[in-house]
Amino acid sequence: MKDVVPRACRRAGLAKRGTAHTLRHSFASHLVMRGVTLVAVKELMGHADIQTTMRYAHLAPGVSREAVRMLDPGSRMAPVWHREQQEEKSPGNPGAFEEREKGFEPSTLALARRCSTAELFPHWTTQACYQPPPPGVKHEGECGVPARACLDAAHCPCSSGEPHTVHVRRAQIVLSAALALLFGCGGDSGNNGGGGSATISGTVVDDIGQPVAGRIVLIGPSSATTDASGAFTITGVVTPYDLIVIAPAPTKFASIYTQLTRTDPKVPDLSVSDSLPLVATVKGNLSGGAPFPTAPDVLTVVTWGSPEQAFGGDYVTTSSYSFDVGWNGPATITGTVHALQWKIDDNSTVTEYVSHGAKSGVSLSNAATVSGTDLSLTAPTVDTVSVTASPPPDHEIFARNVVLTFDDGTFIQVSGDGLDGGTLQVPVPSSIGAKALVQFRSVSSDGSMESDAQLTGLSPGTAGAPLSMPQPARLTSPANNATGVDTNTDLVWTPVGSAFHVLFLAGTANDPGYGIVSGGSRVRIPDLSSHGLGLPSNHGYDAILVAYGPYESLDAFAATGVLPKEGTDFRTVSFTGFTTR
Repeated sequence: MKDVVPRACRRAGLAKRGTAHTLRHSFASHLVMRGVTLVAVKELMGHADIQTTMRYAHLAPGVSREAVRMLDPGSRMAPVWHREQQEEKSPGNPGAFEEREKGFEPSTLALARRCSTAELFPHWTTQACYQPPPPGVKHEGECGVPARACLDAAHCPCSSGEPHTVHVRRAQIVLSAALALLFGCGGDSGNNGGGGSATISGTVVDDIGQPVAGRIVLIGPSSATTDASGAFTITGVVTPYDLIVIAPAPTKFASIYTQLTRTDPKVPDLSVSDSLPLVATVKGNLSGGAPFPTAPDVLTVVTWGSPEQAFGGDYVTTSSYSFDVGWNGPATITGTVHALQWKIDDNSTVTEYVSHGAKSGVSLSNAATVSGTDLSLTAPTVDTVSVTASPPPDHEIFARNVVLTFDDGTFIQVSGDGLDGGTLQVPVPSSIGAKALVQFRSVSSDGSMESDAQLTGLSPGTAGAPLSMPQPARLTSPANNATGVDTNTDLVWTPVGSAFHVLFLAGTANDPGYGIVSGGSRVRIPDLSSHGLGLPSNHGYDAILVAYGPYESLDAFAATGVLPKEGTDFRTVSFTGFTTR
Protein backbone atom coordinates (compact mmCIF):
# COMPACT_ATOMS: atom_id res chain seq x y z
CA MET A 1 0.00 0.00 0.00
CA LYS A 2 2.94 2.29 0.70
CA ASP A 3 3.80 2.62 -3.00
CA VAL A 4 0.34 2.24 -4.53
CA VAL A 5 -0.98 5.75 -3.85
CA PRO A 6 2.18 7.61 -5.02
CA ARG A 7 2.17 5.58 -8.24
CA ALA A 8 -1.53 6.34 -8.78
CA CYS A 9 -0.86 10.06 -8.30
CA ARG A 10 1.93 9.97 -10.86
CA ARG A 11 -0.19 8.09 -13.39
CA ALA A 12 -2.99 10.62 -12.91
CA GLY A 13 -0.59 13.48 -13.58
CA LEU A 14 -1.25 15.10 -10.21
CA ALA A 15 1.06 17.94 -9.24
CA LYS A 16 1.07 16.73 -5.64
CA ARG A 17 2.29 13.33 -4.54
CA GLY A 18 -0.03 11.54 -2.14
CA THR A 19 0.44 8.71 0.30
CA ALA A 20 -1.90 6.43 2.20
CA HIS A 21 -1.55 8.87 5.10
CA THR A 22 -2.78 11.60 2.76
CA LEU A 23 -6.02 9.69 2.20
CA ARG A 24 -6.46 9.31 5.96
CA HIS A 25 -6.13 13.09 6.41
CA SER A 26 -8.51 13.64 3.50
CA PHE A 27 -11.09 11.29 5.03
CA ALA A 28 -11.11 13.19 8.33
CA SER A 29 -11.11 16.58 6.59
CA HIS A 30 -14.19 15.79 4.50
CA LEU A 31 -16.10 14.46 7.50
CA VAL A 32 -15.53 17.64 9.51
CA MET A 33 -16.35 19.88 6.57
CA ARG A 34 -19.64 18.10 6.17
CA GLY A 35 -20.58 18.78 9.77
CA VAL A 36 -19.69 15.46 11.42
CA THR A 37 -18.86 16.14 15.06
CA LEU A 38 -15.27 15.95 16.24
CA VAL A 39 -16.25 13.27 18.76
CA ALA A 40 -17.53 11.04 15.95
CA VAL A 41 -14.45 11.75 13.82
CA LYS A 42 -12.25 10.84 16.80
CA GLU A 43 -13.84 7.40 16.98
CA LEU A 44 -13.67 6.81 13.24
CA MET A 45 -10.00 7.85 13.10
CA GLY A 46 -9.11 5.81 16.16
CA HIS A 47 -7.55 8.77 17.96
CA ALA A 48 -6.76 8.10 21.59
CA ASP A 49 -7.21 11.74 22.55
CA ILE A 50 -9.68 14.40 21.33
CA GLN A 51 -6.73 16.80 21.19
CA THR A 52 -5.43 14.91 18.16
CA THR A 53 -8.78 15.33 16.42
CA MET A 54 -8.82 19.06 17.23
CA ARG A 55 -6.33 19.68 14.42
CA TYR A 56 -9.31 19.35 12.08
CA ALA A 57 -11.49 21.81 14.00
CA HIS A 58 -10.61 24.71 11.72
CA LEU A 59 -12.28 22.97 8.79
CA ALA A 60 -15.74 23.09 10.37
CA PRO A 61 -17.97 25.41 8.33
CA GLY A 62 -18.62 27.66 11.31
CA VAL A 63 -15.03 28.75 11.63
CA SER A 64 -15.67 31.58 9.21
CA ARG A 65 -12.55 31.24 7.17
CA GLU A 66 -13.62 33.96 4.76
CA ALA A 67 -13.41 36.35 7.66
CA VAL A 68 -9.70 35.82 7.87
CA ARG A 69 -9.18 35.94 4.16
CA MET A 70 -10.63 39.42 3.89
CA LEU A 71 -7.44 40.91 5.23
CA ASP A 72 -5.29 38.47 3.35
CA PRO A 73 -4.59 39.77 -0.08
CA GLY A 74 -1.68 37.48 -0.05
CA SER A 75 -4.33 34.94 -0.19
CA ARG A 76 -4.96 35.91 -3.73
CA MET A 77 -1.46 36.29 -4.89
CA ALA A 78 0.49 33.37 -6.09
CA PRO A 79 -1.24 32.17 -9.19
CA VAL A 80 -0.16 28.62 -9.01
CA TRP A 81 -2.52 26.48 -10.95
CA HIS A 82 -3.09 22.79 -10.55
CA ARG A 83 -4.74 20.85 -13.30
CA GLU A 84 -6.98 18.91 -10.98
CA GLN A 85 -8.03 22.02 -9.13
CA GLN A 86 -9.22 24.30 -11.82
CA GLU A 87 -12.68 25.73 -11.48
CA GLU A 88 -15.07 24.91 -14.25
CA LYS A 89 -16.27 27.80 -16.34
CA SER A 90 -20.01 27.91 -16.53
CA PRO A 91 -21.79 28.96 -19.73
CA GLY A 92 -23.99 31.10 -17.55
CA ASN A 93 -21.00 32.68 -15.88
CA PRO A 94 -18.41 33.51 -18.54
CA GLY A 95 -16.62 35.64 -16.02
CA ALA A 96 -15.68 32.65 -13.93
CA PHE A 97 -12.01 31.88 -14.06
CA GLU A 98 -9.44 29.81 -12.28
CA GLU A 99 -6.96 31.55 -10.06
CA ARG A 100 -4.15 30.54 -7.83
CA GLU A 101 -3.32 32.62 -4.86
CA LYS A 102 -0.18 34.00 -3.51
CA GLY A 103 0.97 34.81 -0.04
CA PHE A 104 -0.97 33.41 2.84
CA GLU A 105 -4.01 31.29 2.26
CA PRO A 106 -7.19 32.06 4.07
CA SER A 107 -5.91 31.72 7.47
CA THR A 108 -7.54 28.72 9.08
CA LEU A 109 -5.47 26.19 10.98
CA ALA A 110 -4.50 23.41 8.79
CA LEU A 111 -2.69 20.24 9.18
CA ALA A 112 -5.66 18.60 7.61
CA ARG A 113 -5.50 20.99 4.74
CA ARG A 114 -2.35 19.47 3.62
CA CYS A 115 -4.10 16.78 1.81
CA SER A 116 -7.15 15.57 0.11
CA THR A 117 -7.63 14.97 -3.54
CA ALA A 118 -9.84 17.97 -3.62
CA GLU A 119 -8.02 20.33 -1.40
CA LEU A 120 -4.53 21.38 -2.16
CA PHE A 121 -3.55 24.90 -2.51
CA PRO A 122 -6.92 26.14 -1.32
CA HIS A 123 -7.84 29.74 -0.94
CA TRP A 124 -9.30 29.55 -4.36
CA THR A 125 -8.82 25.98 -5.19
CA THR A 126 -8.04 22.79 -3.58
CA GLN A 127 -5.45 20.26 -4.40
CA ALA A 128 -4.99 16.64 -4.31
CA CYS A 129 -2.53 15.22 -1.90
CA TYR A 130 -0.54 16.63 0.96
CA GLN A 131 -0.52 20.42 0.80
CA PRO A 132 -2.21 23.61 1.85
CA PRO A 133 -3.10 26.26 -0.72
CA PRO A 134 -0.88 29.08 -1.74
CA PRO A 135 -2.01 32.32 -0.29
CA GLY A 136 -4.34 34.10 -2.53
CA VAL A 137 -6.18 31.82 -4.95
CA LYS A 138 -9.83 31.89 -5.80
CA HIS A 139 -11.83 28.77 -5.40
CA GLU A 140 -15.28 27.67 -4.51
CA GLY A 141 -14.35 24.14 -3.54
CA GLU A 142 -15.45 22.68 -0.28
CA CYS A 143 -12.56 20.74 1.08
CA GLY A 144 -9.19 21.76 2.17
CA VAL A 145 -9.09 25.39 2.09
CA PRO A 146 -11.58 26.50 -0.40
CA ALA A 147 -9.85 29.38 -1.91
CA ARG A 148 -11.53 32.55 -1.11
CA ALA A 149 -14.72 30.67 -0.40
CA CYS A 150 -12.78 28.98 2.29
CA LEU A 151 -14.15 31.41 4.72
CA ASP A 152 -17.64 31.90 3.61
CA ALA A 153 -19.32 28.56 3.83
CA ALA A 154 -22.67 27.79 5.33
CA HIS A 155 -22.77 26.50 8.80
CA CYS A 156 -25.02 24.68 11.26
CA PRO A 157 -24.54 23.81 14.93
CA CYS A 158 -22.09 21.12 15.80
CA SER A 159 -24.05 19.23 18.37
CA SER A 160 -21.88 16.67 20.00
CA GLY A 161 -23.26 17.58 23.38
CA GLU A 162 -19.74 17.66 24.78
CA PRO A 163 -17.54 20.71 25.30
CA HIS A 164 -14.52 20.85 23.04
CA THR A 165 -11.17 22.48 23.58
CA VAL A 166 -11.88 24.65 20.56
CA HIS A 167 -15.39 26.02 20.29
CA VAL A 168 -16.62 24.96 16.85
CA ARG A 169 -20.01 25.21 15.31
CA ARG A 170 -21.56 25.62 11.90
CA ALA A 171 -23.26 28.92 11.36
CA GLN A 172 -24.75 30.37 8.21
CA ILE A 173 -22.37 33.28 7.81
CA VAL A 174 -20.95 35.34 5.05
CA LEU A 175 -17.92 36.86 6.71
CA SER A 176 -15.80 38.23 3.99
CA ALA A 177 -13.33 39.11 6.54
CA ALA A 178 -13.48 40.20 10.09
CA LEU A 179 -10.92 41.87 12.26
CA ALA A 180 -10.08 42.09 15.85
CA LEU A 181 -11.66 43.85 18.74
CA LEU A 182 -10.46 47.30 19.65
CA PHE A 183 -7.36 49.26 19.29
CA GLY A 184 -5.63 51.25 21.86
CA CYS A 185 -2.48 51.44 23.67
CA GLY A 186 -3.00 48.28 25.48
CA GLY A 187 -6.36 49.08 26.39
CA ASP A 188 -10.01 49.67 26.21
CA SER A 189 -12.02 50.93 23.33
CA GLY A 190 -11.59 54.53 22.38
CA ASN A 191 -13.77 57.55 22.92
CA ASN A 192 -17.22 57.16 21.42
CA GLY A 193 -16.15 59.94 19.13
CA GLY A 194 -18.81 62.60 19.71
CA GLY A 195 -18.51 66.16 20.95
CA GLY A 196 -15.12 67.03 19.47
CA SER A 197 -13.73 69.30 16.79
CA ALA A 198 -12.18 66.83 14.33
CA THR A 199 -13.68 66.16 10.89
CA ILE A 200 -13.29 62.58 9.71
CA SER A 201 -13.36 62.22 5.92
CA GLY A 202 -12.77 58.55 5.17
CA THR A 203 -13.46 55.78 2.69
CA VAL A 204 -14.96 52.30 3.01
CA VAL A 205 -13.43 49.74 0.66
CA ASP A 206 -13.54 46.02 -0.08
CA ASP A 207 -10.60 43.69 0.47
CA ILE A 208 -8.71 44.83 -2.63
CA GLY A 209 -9.23 48.52 -1.99
CA GLN A 210 -12.21 49.19 -4.27
CA PRO A 211 -14.79 51.67 -2.89
CA VAL A 212 -18.01 50.33 -1.37
CA ALA A 213 -21.17 52.45 -1.53
CA GLY A 214 -24.26 52.46 0.70
CA ARG A 215 -22.54 51.57 4.00
CA ILE A 216 -23.68 53.17 7.25
CA VAL A 217 -20.69 54.50 9.17
CA LEU A 218 -20.99 55.23 12.90
CA ILE A 219 -18.67 57.37 15.03
CA GLY A 220 -20.18 57.99 18.45
CA PRO A 221 -23.72 59.38 18.07
CA SER A 222 -23.10 60.53 14.49
CA SER A 223 -23.59 58.57 11.31
CA ALA A 224 -23.11 58.91 7.56
CA THR A 225 -23.67 56.77 4.47
CA THR A 226 -20.91 56.15 1.95
CA ASP A 227 -21.40 57.56 -1.54
CA ALA A 228 -20.55 55.95 -4.89
CA SER A 229 -16.84 56.49 -4.24
CA GLY A 230 -17.10 54.89 -0.80
CA ALA A 231 -16.54 58.27 0.87
CA PHE A 232 -18.13 59.61 4.05
CA THR A 233 -17.67 62.65 6.30
CA ILE A 234 -18.50 63.00 10.00
CA THR A 235 -17.84 66.19 11.95
CA GLY A 236 -17.47 66.98 15.65
CA VAL A 237 -15.35 63.94 16.50
CA VAL A 238 -13.07 63.51 19.51
CA THR A 239 -9.92 61.50 18.84
CA PRO A 240 -9.11 58.70 19.37
CA TYR A 241 -12.40 57.35 18.12
CA ASP A 242 -14.09 54.04 17.30
CA LEU A 243 -15.49 53.64 13.78
CA ILE A 244 -18.17 51.07 12.92
CA VAL A 245 -19.24 50.00 9.41
CA ILE A 246 -22.69 48.39 9.22
CA ALA A 247 -23.23 45.95 6.35
CA PRO A 248 -26.50 46.36 4.43
CA ALA A 249 -29.35 43.89 4.97
CA PRO A 250 -29.72 40.98 4.77
CA THR A 251 -26.11 40.62 5.94
CA LYS A 252 -25.87 40.91 9.71
CA PHE A 253 -22.32 42.04 10.28
CA ALA A 254 -20.45 44.98 11.77
CA SER A 255 -16.82 45.92 11.14
CA ILE A 256 -15.44 47.78 14.17
CA TYR A 257 -12.18 49.77 14.14
CA THR A 258 -11.07 51.05 17.51
CA GLN A 259 -9.02 53.98 18.71
CA LEU A 260 -8.29 55.46 15.32
CA THR A 261 -6.71 58.91 15.26
CA ARG A 262 -6.23 59.68 11.57
CA THR A 263 -8.79 61.95 9.94
CA ASP A 264 -8.68 60.20 6.54
CA PRO A 265 -9.08 56.48 7.33
CA LYS A 266 -9.62 53.83 4.67
CA VAL A 267 -11.26 50.78 6.22
CA PRO A 268 -12.65 47.60 4.66
CA ASP A 269 -16.21 46.45 5.13
CA LEU A 270 -15.34 42.98 6.36
CA SER A 271 -18.62 41.55 5.16
CA VAL A 272 -17.76 41.84 1.47
CA SER A 273 -15.31 40.02 -0.74
CA ASP A 274 -13.78 41.65 -3.73
CA SER A 275 -15.71 41.47 -6.97
CA LEU A 276 -13.92 41.09 -10.27
CA PRO A 277 -16.55 42.19 -12.78
CA LEU A 278 -14.15 42.78 -15.68
CA VAL A 279 -12.94 39.72 -17.59
CA ALA A 280 -10.84 39.18 -20.69
CA THR A 281 -9.45 36.06 -22.36
CA VAL A 282 -5.80 35.55 -23.32
CA LYS A 283 -4.84 32.99 -25.96
CA GLY A 284 -1.57 31.95 -27.53
CA ASN A 285 0.95 29.23 -28.26
CA LEU A 286 4.12 28.06 -26.57
CA SER A 287 7.29 27.05 -28.39
CA GLY A 288 10.56 25.70 -27.01
CA GLY A 289 10.95 24.21 -23.57
CA ALA A 290 9.91 20.69 -22.70
CA PRO A 291 7.75 19.16 -25.44
CA PHE A 292 4.14 18.24 -24.73
CA PRO A 293 2.98 15.98 -23.25
CA THR A 294 5.54 16.60 -20.53
CA ALA A 295 6.79 14.06 -18.00
CA PRO A 296 4.61 13.71 -14.85
CA ASP A 297 7.10 15.68 -12.76
CA VAL A 298 7.12 18.69 -15.11
CA LEU A 299 4.54 21.44 -14.57
CA THR A 300 3.73 24.18 -17.06
CA VAL A 301 1.92 27.34 -16.00
CA VAL A 302 0.86 30.34 -18.05
CA THR A 303 -0.23 33.31 -15.96
CA TRP A 304 -0.92 37.04 -15.93
CA GLY A 305 0.87 39.80 -14.05
CA SER A 306 0.06 43.50 -13.71
CA PRO A 307 0.12 46.19 -11.03
CA GLU A 308 -3.66 46.02 -10.62
CA GLN A 309 -5.50 43.46 -8.53
CA ALA A 310 -5.94 41.19 -11.53
CA PHE A 311 -5.95 37.41 -11.39
CA GLY A 312 -5.72 34.75 -14.06
CA GLY A 313 -3.66 31.83 -15.27
CA ASP A 314 -3.76 28.12 -15.90
CA TYR A 315 -1.81 24.90 -15.98
CA VAL A 316 -1.43 23.77 -19.56
CA THR A 317 -0.87 20.33 -21.05
CA THR A 318 -0.56 21.35 -24.71
CA SER A 319 1.39 23.99 -26.60
CA SER A 320 -1.75 26.11 -27.06
CA TYR A 321 -3.30 27.87 -24.08
CA SER A 322 -6.29 29.98 -23.14
CA PHE A 323 -7.17 31.51 -19.77
CA ASP A 324 -9.33 34.27 -18.35
CA VAL A 325 -8.13 37.29 -16.39
CA GLY A 326 -10.48 39.00 -13.95
CA TRP A 327 -9.98 42.45 -12.43
CA ASN A 328 -11.69 45.40 -10.85
CA GLY A 329 -10.62 48.86 -11.96
CA PRO A 330 -10.05 50.54 -15.31
CA ALA A 331 -11.75 49.13 -18.40
CA THR A 332 -8.35 48.43 -19.98
CA ILE A 333 -5.24 47.15 -18.24
CA THR A 334 -1.75 46.35 -19.51
CA GLY A 335 0.46 43.61 -18.16
CA THR A 336 2.74 40.65 -18.85
CA VAL A 337 2.03 37.03 -19.71
CA HIS A 338 4.54 34.56 -18.25
CA ALA A 339 5.00 30.87 -18.99
CA LEU A 340 7.12 28.68 -16.73
CA GLN A 341 8.07 25.02 -16.78
CA TRP A 342 9.63 23.41 -13.72
CA LYS A 343 10.10 20.04 -12.03
CA ILE A 344 8.95 18.91 -8.59
CA ASP A 345 9.76 15.83 -6.54
CA ASP A 346 7.39 13.49 -4.73
CA ASN A 347 6.99 16.02 -1.92
CA SER A 348 6.03 18.78 -4.37
CA THR A 349 9.31 20.58 -3.72
CA VAL A 350 10.78 22.35 -6.75
CA THR A 351 13.94 20.65 -8.05
CA GLU A 352 14.67 22.22 -11.43
CA TYR A 353 13.58 24.92 -13.89
CA VAL A 354 13.09 23.77 -17.48
CA SER A 355 12.12 26.92 -19.36
CA HIS A 356 10.57 30.37 -19.14
CA GLY A 357 9.13 32.92 -21.54
CA ALA A 358 7.30 36.23 -21.16
CA LYS A 359 5.56 38.84 -23.27
CA SER A 360 5.05 42.33 -21.87
CA GLY A 361 2.80 45.16 -23.00
CA VAL A 362 -0.28 42.96 -23.42
CA SER A 363 -3.44 45.09 -23.18
CA LEU A 364 -6.75 43.64 -22.02
CA SER A 365 -10.21 45.19 -22.33
CA ASN A 366 -13.37 43.95 -20.69
CA ALA A 367 -15.12 41.11 -22.54
CA ALA A 368 -12.36 41.03 -25.19
CA THR A 369 -10.25 38.09 -26.37
CA VAL A 370 -6.57 38.73 -27.04
CA SER A 371 -5.16 36.08 -29.37
CA GLY A 372 -1.67 35.55 -30.69
CA THR A 373 0.06 36.04 -27.35
CA ASP A 374 2.74 33.54 -28.31
CA LEU A 375 5.68 32.81 -26.03
CA SER A 376 9.10 31.36 -26.84
CA LEU A 377 10.49 29.37 -23.91
CA THR A 378 14.19 29.10 -23.13
CA ALA A 379 16.14 27.55 -20.27
CA PRO A 380 16.98 30.02 -17.48
CA THR A 381 20.16 30.08 -15.45
CA VAL A 382 19.61 28.99 -11.87
CA ASP A 383 20.94 29.74 -8.39
CA THR A 384 19.58 28.76 -4.98
CA VAL A 385 17.84 30.34 -2.00
CA SER A 386 17.88 28.92 1.50
CA VAL A 387 15.85 29.91 4.56
CA THR A 388 15.95 28.62 8.12
CA ALA A 389 12.70 29.07 10.09
CA SER A 390 12.21 28.98 13.85
CA PRO A 391 8.63 28.08 14.84
CA PRO A 392 7.13 29.05 18.22
CA PRO A 393 7.37 26.58 21.12
CA ASP A 394 5.04 23.59 20.83
CA HIS A 395 4.50 24.23 17.10
CA GLU A 396 5.22 21.92 14.18
CA ILE A 397 5.97 23.23 10.70
CA PHE A 398 3.43 21.74 8.33
CA ALA A 399 3.90 23.68 5.10
CA ARG A 400 6.77 25.31 3.23
CA ASN A 401 5.83 27.33 0.16
CA VAL A 402 7.98 29.04 -2.45
CA VAL A 403 6.59 31.66 -4.81
CA LEU A 404 8.46 33.41 -7.63
CA THR A 405 7.66 37.12 -7.72
CA PHE A 406 8.26 39.59 -10.52
CA ASP A 407 8.34 43.39 -10.57
CA ASP A 408 5.47 43.39 -13.09
CA GLY A 409 3.09 41.96 -10.46
CA THR A 410 3.32 38.29 -11.43
CA PHE A 411 3.38 35.57 -8.77
CA ILE A 412 3.95 31.87 -9.48
CA GLN A 413 4.05 29.31 -6.71
CA VAL A 414 6.59 26.68 -7.64
CA SER A 415 6.94 24.67 -4.45
CA GLY A 416 4.64 23.64 -1.63
CA ASP A 417 5.59 20.67 0.47
CA GLY A 418 4.15 19.34 3.71
CA LEU A 419 7.51 18.64 5.30
CA ASP A 420 8.34 19.80 8.81
CA GLY A 421 12.01 20.69 8.28
CA GLY A 422 13.05 24.12 9.51
CA THR A 423 15.62 24.65 6.73
CA LEU A 424 14.59 24.84 3.09
CA GLN A 425 16.97 25.20 0.14
CA VAL A 426 15.51 25.38 -3.35
CA PRO A 427 16.63 26.46 -6.82
CA VAL A 428 15.52 29.89 -8.08
CA PRO A 429 15.92 31.23 -11.63
CA SER A 430 18.55 33.97 -11.77
CA SER A 431 18.15 35.23 -15.34
CA ILE A 432 14.44 36.04 -15.66
CA GLY A 433 14.04 38.88 -13.13
CA ALA A 434 12.44 36.68 -10.48
CA LYS A 435 12.86 36.83 -6.74
CA ALA A 436 11.60 34.37 -4.16
CA LEU A 437 8.89 34.57 -1.53
CA VAL A 438 9.42 31.78 1.02
CA GLN A 439 6.68 31.02 3.50
CA PHE A 440 6.61 28.65 6.47
CA ARG A 441 3.45 27.65 8.31
CA SER A 442 3.23 25.95 11.68
CA VAL A 443 0.47 24.62 13.91
CA SER A 444 0.36 24.03 17.67
CA SER A 445 0.21 20.49 19.01
CA ASP A 446 -3.44 20.87 20.03
CA GLY A 447 -4.43 22.36 16.67
CA SER A 448 -5.81 25.57 18.21
CA MET A 449 -3.11 27.98 16.99
CA GLU A 450 -1.24 28.66 13.76
CA SER A 451 1.78 30.84 13.09
CA ASP A 452 2.78 31.76 9.53
CA ALA A 453 5.72 33.88 8.39
CA GLN A 454 7.36 34.69 5.10
CA LEU A 455 10.38 36.41 3.60
CA THR A 456 9.85 38.33 0.38
CA GLY A 457 12.18 39.73 -2.26
CA LEU A 458 14.88 37.09 -1.77
CA SER A 459 17.45 37.40 -4.56
CA PRO A 460 18.88 34.24 -6.14
CA GLY A 461 21.97 33.29 -4.18
CA THR A 462 20.54 34.24 -0.77
CA ALA A 463 21.82 31.73 1.77
CA GLY A 464 20.72 30.97 5.32
CA ALA A 465 18.13 33.75 5.62
CA PRO A 466 16.59 33.54 9.13
CA LEU A 467 12.81 33.54 9.58
CA SER A 468 11.27 33.93 13.02
CA MET A 469 7.69 32.74 13.45
CA PRO A 470 5.89 34.63 16.25
CA GLN A 471 3.97 33.12 19.12
CA PRO A 472 0.28 33.49 18.18
CA ALA A 473 -1.99 36.00 19.86
CA ARG A 474 -4.45 34.11 22.05
CA LEU A 475 -7.64 35.12 23.84
CA THR A 476 -7.02 34.69 27.58
CA SER A 477 -10.22 36.17 28.96
CA PRO A 478 -12.91 34.99 28.86
CA ALA A 479 -11.57 31.47 29.07
CA ASN A 480 -12.35 29.05 26.29
CA ASN A 481 -15.94 27.76 26.55
CA ALA A 482 -16.79 30.46 29.10
CA THR A 483 -20.42 31.51 29.62
CA GLY A 484 -22.09 34.79 30.49
CA VAL A 485 -20.29 36.98 27.93
CA ASP A 486 -22.03 40.28 27.11
CA THR A 487 -21.25 43.81 25.93
CA ASN A 488 -19.73 44.65 29.33
CA THR A 489 -17.24 41.77 29.18
CA ASP A 490 -13.60 42.64 28.54
CA LEU A 491 -12.12 40.45 25.84
CA VAL A 492 -8.40 40.26 26.52
CA TRP A 493 -5.59 38.55 24.64
CA THR A 494 -1.84 38.17 24.62
CA PRO A 495 -0.81 40.44 21.73
CA VAL A 496 1.82 39.97 19.05
CA GLY A 497 4.29 42.84 18.92
CA SER A 498 4.22 45.25 15.95
CA ALA A 499 0.87 43.96 14.76
CA PHE A 500 -2.79 44.80 14.65
CA HIS A 501 -5.29 42.18 15.71
CA VAL A 502 -8.55 40.95 14.28
CA LEU A 503 -11.15 39.24 16.40
CA PHE A 504 -13.82 37.43 14.38
CA LEU A 505 -16.94 36.61 16.36
CA ALA A 506 -19.26 34.21 14.57
CA GLY A 507 -22.48 32.76 15.97
CA THR A 508 -25.07 30.49 14.44
CA ALA A 509 -27.28 30.92 11.39
CA ASN A 510 -29.07 34.21 12.03
CA ASP A 511 -26.79 35.68 14.67
CA PRO A 512 -24.96 38.92 13.93
CA GLY A 513 -21.24 38.66 13.30
CA TYR A 514 -18.60 41.12 14.44
CA GLY A 515 -15.12 41.91 13.21
CA ILE A 516 -13.29 44.12 15.69
CA VAL A 517 -9.94 45.50 14.60
CA SER A 518 -7.52 46.55 17.29
CA GLY A 519 -3.97 47.64 17.81
CA GLY A 520 -4.21 46.79 21.50
CA SER A 521 -5.08 43.75 23.57
CA ARG A 522 -8.46 44.47 25.19
CA VAL A 523 -11.90 45.21 23.74
CA ARG A 524 -15.61 44.88 24.28
CA ILE A 525 -18.37 43.90 21.90
CA PRO A 526 -20.30 47.09 21.07
CA ASP A 527 -24.03 47.28 21.72
CA LEU A 528 -25.51 47.58 18.23
CA SER A 529 -29.04 46.54 19.10
CA SER A 530 -30.42 49.78 17.65
CA HIS A 531 -29.09 48.63 14.28
CA GLY A 532 -30.49 45.11 14.53
CA LEU A 533 -27.10 43.68 15.51
CA GLY A 534 -27.59 43.15 19.23
CA LEU A 535 -25.65 40.32 20.85
CA PRO A 536 -28.14 37.44 21.26
CA SER A 537 -28.70 35.85 24.65
CA ASN A 538 -27.38 32.37 25.50
CA HIS A 539 -25.86 31.78 22.06
CA GLY A 540 -22.51 30.16 21.31
CA TYR A 541 -19.87 32.18 19.44
CA ASP A 542 -16.59 31.18 17.81
CA ALA A 543 -13.76 33.62 18.51
CA ILE A 544 -11.04 33.63 15.87
CA LEU A 545 -8.15 35.93 16.74
CA VAL A 546 -5.76 36.91 13.95
CA ALA A 547 -2.66 39.08 14.12
CA TYR A 548 -1.07 40.74 11.06
CA GLY A 549 2.27 42.47 10.97
CA PRO A 550 4.46 44.25 11.03
CA TYR A 551 2.36 47.39 11.54
CA GLU A 552 3.21 50.28 13.83
CA SER A 553 -0.45 50.87 14.62
CA LEU A 554 -3.97 50.41 13.35
CA ASP A 555 -3.71 53.90 11.88
CA ALA A 556 -0.89 52.61 9.69
CA PHE A 557 -3.17 49.94 8.25
CA ALA A 558 -5.98 52.49 7.81
CA ALA A 559 -3.74 54.52 5.49
CA THR A 560 -4.65 52.10 2.66
CA GLY A 561 -7.19 49.68 4.16
CA VAL A 562 -5.61 46.73 2.35
CA LEU A 563 -2.70 44.45 3.05
CA PRO A 564 0.27 44.20 0.67
CA LYS A 565 -0.45 42.22 -2.47
CA GLU A 566 2.11 39.61 -1.46
CA GLY A 567 0.72 39.32 2.05
CA THR A 568 2.13 40.43 5.39
CA ASP A 569 5.46 39.28 6.84
CA PHE A 570 3.65 37.28 9.49
CA ARG A 571 0.19 36.23 10.56
CA THR A 572 -1.02 34.22 13.52
CA VAL A 573 -4.41 32.62 14.17
CA SER A 574 -5.99 31.11 17.28
CA PHE A 575 -9.42 29.64 18.02
CA THR A 576 -11.55 29.76 21.15
CA GLY A 577 -15.24 30.19 21.90
CA PHE A 578 -17.80 31.33 24.45
CA THR A 579 -21.51 31.50 25.19
CA THR A 580 -23.31 34.81 25.67
CA ARG A 581 -25.24 35.78 28.77
